Amino acid sequence: MFTRNSAVKHSTFLLRGRKTGKEYLKETTLEWDGETVNTFGLNRYEYRTTFDFRALCKGENLPEDIYDLFLKLELHDYYEPKIVRVGRPAFKGRFLIKNTSYPSDDNISIINPYYTFKASNLSFEVYEYRKDTFDFLKSKLRFAWFHRVANKSKDVWIVGERPYKAQDTGYYFFKYMRENHPEKNVYYVIEEHSPERKNVEPLGNVITFKSKEHIWYSLISTKIISSHHPDYLYPVRTKRFQKAVKATKVFLQHGVMGTKNMVANYGKTADGFDTDLFMVSSDFEKRMIVNDFGYKPEEVFVTGLSRFDSLLKEDLPLKDQILIIPTWRDWITTDDSFMESDYYERYKELVFHPGLHSFAKEHGMETIFCLHPNMQNFTSYFSHAPITLINQGDVDVQRLLKESKLMITDYSSVGFDFSFLRKPIIYYQFDRPRFIGKRPSHLDLDNDLPGSIAFELDEVLHALTKYEKNQFKMLADHQKRSDQFIKYRDLQSSERIYSVIQEADVKTTVREKVAESPVYQMAFKKFRKSKYYFPTMKKFYSIARRILPTDDNLILFESGVGKQYADSPRYIYEEILKRGLPYKKVWVYNKSIPVTDESLIQVKRLSPQYYYYLAKSRFWINNQNFPTYIKKPKGTTYLQTWHGTPLKKMLFDIENIQGRSEGYLDRVHGATKQWDHLISPSPYASEAFRSAFRYTGDIMEVGYPRNDLFHHDNRFDIQTRVKRKLGLPQDKKVILYAPTFRDNETKGKNKFVFDIKMDLHRMQEQLGEDYIILLRMHVVISNKLRIPEELRSFVYNVSGYPEIQELSLISDVLITDYSSVMFDFANTGQPILFFTYDFDEYKNDIRGFYMDFEHEAPGPLLYDTDGLIDSLKRLDEVKAHYHKKYDEFQNKYCYLEDGNAASRVVDRLFDR
Repeated sequence: MFTRNSAVKHSTFLLRGRKTGKEYLKETTLEWDGETVNTFGLNRYEYRTTFDFRALCKGENLPEDIYDLFLKLELHDYYEPKIVRVGRPAFKGRFLIKNTSYPSDDNISIINPYYTFKASNLSFEVYEYRKDTFDFLKSKLRFAWFHRVANKSKDVWIVGERPYKAQDTGYYFFKYMRENHPEKNVYYVIEEHSPERKNVEPLGNVITFKSKEHIWYSLISTKIISSHHPDYLYPVRTKRFQKAVKATKVFLQHGVMGTKNMVANYGKTADGFDTDLFMVSSDFEKRMIVNDFGYKPEEVFVTGLSRFDSLLKEDLPLKDQILIIPTWRDWITTDDSFMESDYYERYKELVFHPGLHSFAKEHGMETIFCLHPNMQNFTSYFSHAPITLINQGDVDVQRLLKESKLMITDYSSVGFDFSFLRKPIIYYQFDRPRFIGKRPSHLDLDNDLPGSIAFELDEVLHALTKYEKNQFKMLADHQKRSDQFIKYRDLQSSERIYSVIQEADVKTTVREKVAESPVYQMAFKKFRKSKYYFPTMKKFYSIARRILPTDDNLILFESGVGKQYADSPRYIYEEILKRGLPYKKVWVYNKSIPVTDESLIQVKRLSPQYYYYLAKSRFWINNQNFPTYIKKPKGTTYLQTWHGTPLKKMLFDIENIQGRSEGYLDRVHGATKQWDHLISPSPYASEAFRSAFRYTGDIMEVGYPRNDLFHHDNRFDIQTRVKRKLGLPQDKKVILYAPTFRDNETKGKNKFVFDIKMDLHRMQEQLGEDYIILLRMHVVISNKLRIPEELRSFVYNVSGYPEIQELSLISDVLITDYSSVMFDFANTGQPILFFTYDFDEYKNDIRGFYMDFEHEAPGPLLYDTDGLIDSLKRLDEVKAHYHKKYDEFQNKYCYLEDGNAASRVVDRLFDR
């Protein structure tokens, strides 16, 4: 544990129940780590304790709940105790901590350790059993293998959702089985006192969660069929019980995947999730599950969800009602966090808004606000709203969907269900960046979701009015989007699921079992971080490129060292895709690409798969270089698209190279000698490339494919989409500030820093009424921008946005310095200002230029904030003054940019 400058005076462990709120304290031992001396005096501690749960609870049972573990620290420089979550255990600790149990009177508490999927924090899942049931559990577990073999012919199927649920895909599939295959030994698992038990009891074969019957049938089952994690249906989720259950696991799903990245929950290697058969609703979703989640195609089946058989029946009349049904937020867990949340503020504003109520009254509509089960603890905060307030657990949600005319949701998968009914949806996504988080959506939300997207309340109200005028009909474009998420509308989804389960022959090789095991995953992560990984991969690649046969139909794409799905490689890829050319394609990308291409393979840069596909591919396409130790196989053609028209001198043309490690020049020159084709946007660029790289190979003067965007007919739609995606105000002009890096401002090891020299506070004061400014730092800048709170309505950091062409498209003016972005931006015809505060130093001492920059620049050279503000206030005058220079600049450097560069590249290399 690291406490920086704070010394720990006293520490205790704190166990806190999620439902009960009960807290238990346990003393712990801390040892000051001698490594502190080597970490500049920053304190490090090792901590350990032994939990005696019987003593902790004073001989009573630990109540059934999930308990999170914290350290409560008294620090020498804090008045109040500091509460710290215990998490991210060492490799050994994760696999050596075992479950335990202890008796109290006639009951037994089973304490099972597990780690949260999101942050790997340590928690304890506690089950209470009667002693006789616990003894039954132990005795049956001891000979589980024998019971399973002896009862295999009974072919027992266990079906369910969460232990307290019976109204989703588990329920509908069970209902189908009992009505159509009553001869099968199929059982539904649900808690004894669940209010939804009444849904399944009339069907028979219902077993009570944690009963002896439940234990027995789970151990001898051949199929576990669940809407969620299969082990939610186990009577206890200990590792021993999980290993004892050998049934085929079937994931029915409880909603269409895509809006939020759920790989950590349901991915092939997700900790705590295990399935053999994965049911989906469309070919589009299957591609997503295969490409992003890591499943094999033969493990994923397009059946439709079992609940669709009821959803799509036209058996309920449409009512005049609006359904507001948001999903939950995993960061809202307490009343305090709820009261302080945007979620509360925004939905309170919505359900109390006079505009909503006047609309409902005028059109005779009822407004229903349906909270997610995980948010029902906060129902009371909306109790005085003039709407009908209900919890999802209290009603049949599907009935609400079928009866409502219009839905307002946010990211909930019920939006897809509603869209399948051909009815309009408004997605109110005021907190999209936080909800989506660091893991990107599997979808292009603005173009794939089947409804209107609103970020502000007035947009919600505007969309309501629009749909009323359209008689609450779904827009044709939204219907088209919806159709890609559902393949079948024939009310036969459960029958298809049954056929898949009956016919499935699940076979997993020993190699696959090892590769998917948690031990292997953890061991590989340690190996990946070790000093042995790259020497091993280099050796593997060296052998693979010599012995593996080249696949003549395989193209490997990379952009921005695996950090981008962008730039010219993207536009070449999309042109190949548009033509339907018969190539297999591999994208090197460290995130995930929205699914559009069934054959696309995605790999992470520097992963073992990366080296394998480099060795196999017939074509490499990159806008930067591959690692300099990578040597091209004999049968491979390397297309280098580069990433900008050169203004500043490069490589061999620089007199004094700064900020680069020793041997940089030789390494990069070695990489450039492997290029077979180099794309150029102009004769000027071609001449600079020849000189800078000493390149003698083929140069394709065809224009930059990435700049095709500026000439496409749909560019105005892209402008709207990008602004919405970034959450930018629609009524402000946009300034894009995109400077290059400085070779002499470095932290070493090819890492550069950047200091913004303009006074953003003054710019906001002078320009904030009309403008916002987007900051787009160069990709090699390693220091993070920190925008003060008071500037955040004026300044937006878009450095993480991969496609700078799209940022240029939405901008009314560019501020740059010596960056090649000026050449691309000139395609827009919008004004360019040059903030060249260090012009003489950069020209004479850092890089120097290929062109007469002072004479040819299509905009003024400015040296301070006052100059920038003045030019921005007189932008029309500046534009008129530089009109002639701008035309000359475009004619010299952009004349090949006509929207067809990608087409010319594909014609020449790939469509012959």
